Amino acid sequence: MSKARIISACCPGDSRITSESRSADMRGCGLVLCALVSLFTIGCEYKAVSPQAREHLDIASRAYRAGDNRKTVAQADAALEYTGRGSVALQATYLRGMARYRLKDITRAQSDLEKVSRKSDNIQLLIRAFDALGEIAYRKGDMPRAEKCFQHVVDLADRRQRPVDRAHYRLGCILQRLGRWQQADVHFQRVIYLFGRSKLAKLSRRRVNGRKWTIQVGAYSTRSDAQAGAKAFDKAKLKTYIRPIVEAGRLSFLLQVGRWNKYERAAAGLRQARSVQAQAFLQVTR
Repeated sequence: MSKARIISACCPGDSRITSESRSADMRGCGLVLCALVSLFTIGCEYKAVSPQAREHLDIASRAYRAGDNRKTVAQADAALEYTGRGSVALQATYLRGMARYRLKDITRAQSDLEKVSRKSDNIQLLIRAFDALGEIAYRKGDMPRAEKCFQHVVDLADRRQRPVDRAHYRLGCILQRLGRWQQADVHFQRVIYLFGRSKLAKLSRRRVNGRKWTIQVGAYSTRSDAQAGAKAFDKAKLKTYIRPIVEAGRLSFLLQVGRWNKYERAAAGLRQARSVQAQAFLQVTR
């Protein structure tokens, strides 16, 4: 019998309902929060601030690019000592917030980013701040707040500008979580249309037209192997489904458990399924 594979087509967070799922790592769909790693063009104001503020902000930006988050926070703090308000201060606050996010200091990261979202008039900075705030809310399971933040990204940015692709994809995931399936399709279709060759477009094709939640517990090369794998779930009195799919020209048979209209009921079923298959995860199905 061939060994079952686990194939994921879910948003990060859909498949995991433990505290780990709400952490700030950006695994899964390749969705990576990114800061603006070069200084924004702010004209005369940047020249008007003290040389010390400019120096600390430059160092903070370079430290962020290098992945040195503690140094980013320290240098952003130093920049803020020399300039407490205005665009330069908001850039420093944004970099500090993103570095804190990476350090999993989520409460203070969110505070920094919310300050930027309230006070900045720099469109690019606002887009990035709302993108990050949406991701934080999504990871916390606050779908209404996440929806608002990602909608701001879509409203502010050019429709072909990243991170609009991620914002539309996230909005689709959020709306599916909230049971608004047809509205979710609109966002997935926009990713497919505007960013057709991207990884997010590929993931959107998997989720578009989804109408129910299921639990994926394995993928097999033959139907008979999938049927054999289903026996353990039959013993646990869990209803199984076998769904054939073609991925990269390869036929596979997905073994799935249950069908639910509501995410919360599917999440409850996931706990039971994991007693049989520890790597089981939630998945959208048509």
